[in-house]
Amino acid sequence: MKNNQKDYLRQSNANPPRQTPVEVPTNENGSVGIRATLNNMGVDNNRIGYDESSGNVTLDGNFFMKPEWMDDNRGISYASEDAIRRQYARYQNQNKRDPAVKVSDYYTNMAGQYGLTADSLGYSNGTVTIGGVPVDYYYTDETGKAWAPASAVQNATMQYINSVGLQSPNDLLDQYNDQYLAPIQDMLYGLSHQRPFTYNPANDPVYAAYAQVYRTEGNRASQDAMANYAVNTGGYTNSAAATAGAMANQYYANLLASQIPTLAQQAYQRYSDQYNRQLNLTGTMLNLYKSAYQNAAAANTQTLENINNAAASNTERDRKEREARRQEVEQEQADKLFNLNYKKGNQEYYDMARAAEWLEVFNTQKKEENDLSNRLLDYETQMKQEESSLYPQILRTQLSEEEANAEYRRAMTAKIRALLG
Repeated sequence: MKNNQKDYLRQSNANPPRQTPVEVPTNENGSVGIRATLNNMGVDNNRIGYDESSGNVTLDGNFFMKPEWMDDNRGISYASEDAIRRQYARYQNQNKRDPAVKVSDYYTNMAGQYGLTADSLGYSNGTVTIGGVPVDYYYTDETGKAWAPASAVQNATMQYINSVGLQSPNDLLDQYNDQYLAPIQDMLYGLSHQRPFTYNPANDPVYAAYAQVYRTEGNRASQDAMANYAVNTGGYTNSAAATAGAMANQYYANLLASQIPTLAQQAYQRYSDQYNRQLNLTGTMLNLYKSAYQNAAAANTQTLENINNAAASNTERDRKEREARRQEVEQEQADKLFNLNYKKGNQEYYDMARAAEWLEVFNTQKKEENDLSNRLLDYETQMKQEESSLYPQILRTQLSEEEANAEYRRAMTAKIRALLG
């Protein structure tokens, strides 16, 4: 996939401005209006419809999705925003419109042409960014990867690349090829197709200049020779005078002809010199092209290095912030755990102290019980000793009491019988 920056700029200039977001209705279950959601995703109203016979929402006259709930009174169909975005991505792919792509993979493919690292790709607070440029994405899948229209990823990537003045090696090479190689190739073509050297005096301006001089001199010499003969003949021209004039003219004609080899050599030298100048000029232009391209490539490489270093620095900064936040959370959790353990430890210490106190109380009570038991044992022993000495007397007393009681019962029995008669 090759992306030419010139083509991108032409395409981006042709894109219409982004519309104001449409207010999206939401029901008590958290579902959102399908039409308004699609509007905010760039879908025109005239593409969205509703099939009352099947109860389906349509797009471009085709099935799009089944609503989760339909508000018949307001004429609004509802579904979860995630379901709408996922279905629209599938619809785009099925109808070969603007395909839904995984942002990270598509960006990596494009960024690789420019040597950019993945550090420029970010995700924070529900927003996907490329070099700080937000990307309108459809949804995030179960692996945490964002999916977006290919054009959205391309536009954000090229906007980022153009903002930092970076060119791909191919774009840079094309630019310098257009600037330098085209005229160089024209010159090389001319040199390789140059006509072989031929010499025609009639076409040689140097020869024409020589011919003018020699003809003038030949005419003058011819006229002088004929004039000299005319003096000897009383002013009359004869055949001898004509012959002498012709010979004088021929002499200069011969002199002119004798210059042709030299003039031909000079013409060839001029031909060769011109060829060499063109060749040298081509070499100079090639060196300029090479030098200019190397300088531009070095500058572009440095720009790339700076961008990647900055992106890596930002990524490292974000990583440190996340690490610091993680440590803060861990510290908070550790503090909470410590406080809990401290309280638990205090409780355990308190429980142990209370247990010690109760143990002391128990031991004291045990000692008192033992002392009381010992006193009771001593008392019982004493009582047993006293009982052993008083026991016979007690038995006699009890026996007397029992005998008296028996006599009383016999008397009472007799009285009762007498009364009963």
